[in-house]
Amino acid sequence: MPHVVLDPDGTSKPGLIVIVEARTGVTYEQQCGGYATEQRTTEGFLIPVGSPADARKIYDWFWATFKGCCYTSPGRSLWAPDTIAQLERLIGEIPCWHSTRGGADQRHYLKLNAESMDECVEAWIPVLTPYGSGILTLNNSD
Repeated sequence: MPHVVLDPDGTSKPGLIVIVEARTGVTYEQQCGGYATEQRTTEGFLIPVGSPADARKIYDWFWATFKGCCYTSPGRSLWAPDTIAQLERLIGEIPCWHSTRGGADQRHYLKLNAESMDECVEAWIPVLTPYGSGILTLNNSD
């Protein structure tokens, strides 16, 4: 099974990519969690979303909110209702185009997948797309 590490040397420009979770035979790995530098993997396909300005808003929000310490420990939750609401607003501003082979393109917006918030850390954000559930990735702040 092919395995792809996203931005393995940390030199990519800030950007947003969604890994739509699907059985494709290709797995993608992303460094995430701020200073925790976790490596997470999921199977699917990639969709570039948003703009560099959208990426900067998300990156800056995580840094301002967590200062690079965006990981959990047993008994500790990052996600208070007001924090979820802030992230939900930011994610809801990111366009995600749904395209068909016939050329019918429709603009949608990402939605935060609130049911999967226990998996959410910087650079690994569970979202809902017009293609199904996925993971929004961005540059990790470590």
